[in-house]
Amino acid sequence: MSNNLTDLNNHLFEQLKRVSDDKLSADDLAHEVERSQVMVSISGQVLKGASLSLEAAKLVQSVREDGVALQLPPVLERPKE
Repeated sequence: MSNNLTDLNNHLFEQLKRVSDDKLSADDLAHEVERSQVMVSISGQVLKGASLSLEAAKLVQSVREDGVALQLPPVLERPKE
């Protein structure tokens, strides 16, 4: 699995297909529902991180009144590729 939002979205839709399978037994459905709940929880945290990164990028694009570019704390800096 890659670490990008497109892959996350694909995994969530795959899970939706599994939960929607009419052939699942009650036990298998319960397992898939539990798995879905975990995926939603983790996905929410990933999306919060992505949102924070977007807000940080917007902040970097802005400048202070004195014309000096704003600096992010190291924890919010974009990793070097």
